[in-house]
Amino acid sequence: VIIIPVGITSQMDKKMKQEIITKIEEIMKTLENTRIRVDTDLRDNYSPGWKFNHWELKRCSD
Repeated sequence: VIIIPVGITSQMDKKMKQEIITKIEEIMKTLENTRIRVDTDLRDNYSPGWKFNHWELKRCSD
């Protein structure tokens, strides 16, 4: 599973962004505890669409 956050903008305050990242980390831990391989793409220099395409090309969507 690849978690790609959407809706994070440059205008968003740091507190809200950190809350989203914290929630993502909680979800990751839950999935890892059930032995599901999980990663997240938190790069902020790429759009969500670019990230979806990137991970689909890496065949992570199967």
